[in-house]
Amino acid sequence: MSSDRVWVKVCGITNRVDALMTVENGADALGFVFANSPRRVTVDQVASVLEVVPGQILTFGVFVDEDPDRIVALVDSLGLSGAQLHGSESPQEVAYLSERIPRVIKAIPAGEDLSERVALYQSWAILVDGPRPGSGQAFDWSTLDHTRISGRLILAGGLDADNVAYATSLVDPFGVDVSSGVERSPGHKDPTKVHDFIVAAHR
Repeated sequence: MSSDRVWVKVCGITNRVDALMTVENGADALGFVFANSPRRVTVDQVASVLEVVPGQILTFGVFVDEDPDRIVALVDSLGLSGAQLHGSESPQEVAYLSERIPRVIKAIPAGEDLSERVALYQSWAILVDGPRPGSGQAFDWSTLDHTRISGRLILAGGLDADNVAYATSLVDPFGVDVSSGVERSPGHKDPTKVHDFIVAAHR
């Protein structure tokens, strides 16, 4: 799971300016929230942003308990790189999507029996989040035994420029995911926070 450089995904992108700024600062992936959220975007908004995003940047639609066939249709029609699932999707639904979408990230709240719960899902990566995935709440990273989790582990939940280096030193994840920790207001990224976060994560 160790790598020379932590993969960085910035979620909650809502506009072209933030997308380009985030990419220019070194992000590897962008997330667009289709679920109920202050950062929720429309298909047209995402299509507009994708027109200016470089091809090497991975792009994910973020969904909560959405109909699997609608997820497949949206990913295909927009040309997204994958889907991130933050609901109570069953292992069967995740497997169904993984057979039809290049990359599926399944979010799972931290807690007891994490490795057993992770093993139930067939996905490109597992995102370990706080008690309520997508809430921006941190958890005790020292309790996360990444050595018992096979595959790509993405760390999320309350991360910002001040704590991401410490969190990654404890967990040694494949990647990190941030949204509210780099915002000046919901759905609007702060260039300084984005820059500082990515520098700290890569450090």
